[in-house]
Amino acid sequence: MNANFTPNLFRACASALAVSIACGSASARIDEKRNSMETRLLSKSSGAYAYTSKEDKLREALELPYNKLFYIVPNIVLHNFYFKRADSKLTTHSDTLQQHDLFGWELHTCFDGDTSVLEFYRRHGDDMTPQELEALMELQKSQSSWRRSPYVEIDRDIDYLFDKGEMKLMLRDKDGNLVEADKIETLKEILPINRKRLVYLEIPENVLKSTNFSKTVRSQMLEVEQRSVNEAYRKLVEDKAKYSAAKTSRNKGKNDNAPNPQRVNRFDPTTHVMWENIVTDIENSLKGGSKASIYKFLVDDVYFGGNKVETLERSKEVSIDFEIPQQPDTAFGYTHELADGSIRAKLYKNGVLFVSAKFDKMMREQLEKLYEEQERQRKEEAADSISRF
Repeated sequence: MNANFTPNLFRACASALAVSIACGSASARIDEKRNSMETRLLSKSSGAYAYTSKEDKLREALELPYNKLFYIVPNIVLHNFYFKRADSKLTTHSDTLQQHDLFGWELHTCFDGDTSVLEFYRRHGDDMTPQELEALMELQKSQSSWRRSPYVEIDRDIDYLFDKGEMKLMLRDKDGNLVEADKIETLKEILPINRKRLVYLEIPENVLKSTNFSKTVRSQMLEVEQRSVNEAYRKLVEDKAKYSAAKTSRNKGKNDNAPNPQRVNRFDPTTHVMWENIVTDIENSLKGGSKASIYKFLVDDVYFGGNKVETLERSKEVSIDFEIPQQPDTAFGYTHELADGSIRAKLYKNGVLFVSAKFDKMMREQLEKLYEEQERQRKEEAADSISRF
């Protein structure tokens, strides 16, 4: 931002910011009342700058890693966006003019009614230091302490049973217990379903019908999506016209009696992928033996679901797809939480998200309801798709 801003000066400013955060002079808290937070955050002596224009709010919303969830938040939720310098001086509009060269913090807050339920801090200009992250997390902990979430996301898991030198595939039943593959009879449990669950987000009806919807951030985001879809559809129609013209040109002058397949869509017959792994026979080891075997084996590489429906891409209909986290009871996902379970945190590179666990769970319930409704629709569509077979 400034050629004269030396590393030593940065460290001094970063230290000042950490002290400022720790003292609570320009910060926010989950579950805090809006008036209390804004009084402190927008202090006339060393406060932040609030983005107020329609264009600024839209830009800030589009930059958020979780902005798709805006579409399903209740109408009562209010979004605010701020920028704060990386020192204790008053932040003004001039500090935000060079958006490509910001130096400081951007903050997004959500208020459910009059209470803060979400805060996202993003560091600009220099990497967030461990001291800054620690100071931010100290602000939120109140009387409780932070703990690391033990949850680990699994892409694919493959379990085997070694029985008398024979390796057998194991699957998990509806209760999550490991069972030999040939002993599971439920069709859904033996099919290779992708762990990724995509849901298409829908704006709540009462939100769409609200009198001020056209002035909201999500309405502006929807307009951006619609323009993008219109452009993609225009290009699709253009490409189809070019292909049709090229096909007509190729057909001219050809022998009508000669075989002329228009386009061959070849089928990819891949059903397995080769893995090489070292597997230890634990049972023999426990008996005092020592055995390690190297197996080069095939596992299924066919997984159904987890991808967008292509037919939606061939129309002007806007579809906002969202991947529901594997982690249970969360819409945003989290890596840390308070011991009392009240607040969750998700760490990003140069950013940290704090969210009320109650609000996070409520948003997950909305996602699950949408998924259930769309799953019923997909079953009906599947019946139509395979009819007459």
